[in-house]
Amino acid sequence: MGLSSVADAVRGVAQLPDLAAPAAAPQLAEHLDSARQFAQDWLDHRQQPLAAGLAAVVSAQQAWAGSTRPALDRLIAGDQPPEQLRALLLEAAAGARGARDQLADPAAAAAADSSTVDGIAAGIIGDAQLIGNQIAADGQSIAQLQDRIASAQSQIQEYRDRQKWYWLLGPLAFLAQAIDRLAANVDGYESQLDAYRAADQQLEADRASLSTALSGVDNWVGAIHLTAAGMAGLDQSVDAVAADIDSVVGDLVDTDPGTFGVWMRSQVLAIDKGYQTVGDLSRTLSGS
Repeated sequence: MGLSSVADAVRGVAQLPDLAAPAAAPQLAEHLDSARQFAQDWLDHRQQPLAAGLAAVVSAQQAWAGSTRPALDRLIAGDQPPEQLRALLLEAAAGARGARDQLADPAAAAAADSSTVDGIAAGIIGDAQLIGNQIAADGQSIAQLQDRIASAQSQIQEYRDRQKWYWLLGPLAFLAQAIDRLAANVDGYESQLDAYRAADQQLEADRASLSTALSGVDNWVGAIHLTAAGMAGLDQSVDAVAADIDSVVGDLVDTDPGTFGVWMRSQVLAIDKGYQTVGDLSRTLSGS
């Protein structure tokens, strides 16, 4: 994933809309605000150093491929003494180390960011779970109220049926009172039912809005993780190239003159391969 795509994912989180925190998830607004603030901080303070570090690596790789490697090839072909090769290699090693140094802080920041976004995202995911749990609990309460209403209405109908026959036995005030009590219960249950349904309607709306936000948060977390992993891999690859060049410089004087040319070509090819990996990684991360 290129840096511009990462920036798009981060920008999406920085622009998340405000959502009122429901009683079921009282920290939702705070968690979303943390995500927005961190995303904006990344755009303001992380993006440019990342781009600069990647550019430094690309520059070092291009300097090797466009200048140092051709010069080394000419010196090796002309059977020049190791001292001239050493000067070029020392320059190449300094370039690799300079790129590595410029990459170190952005790579470390990317690794730290990866952990930070995990924590922020976990809070938002937890809020979504709390809302879902409340909706499920409300659903159970609604089902219980509906059962009570059905039971009370069934009893009311039973008492009314009795009224049709019990009048022969005398006053039926006790049945009328029972019906009134049950009717009052039904009214109370229905009032509670309306309250639960209204609350659930709002919770469902909250869950739908949060689901959209979570999609953006998921993209953001994935982008930050990919950046951290890519920067770590690139940092290691640049370090390996610098170490390879240093190793060749250290071995120049100890190599058998009779096989020096063959040996030197193999070393240059190995460094070339390392720099090719570095260039591919840096271009992938920069999106170029």
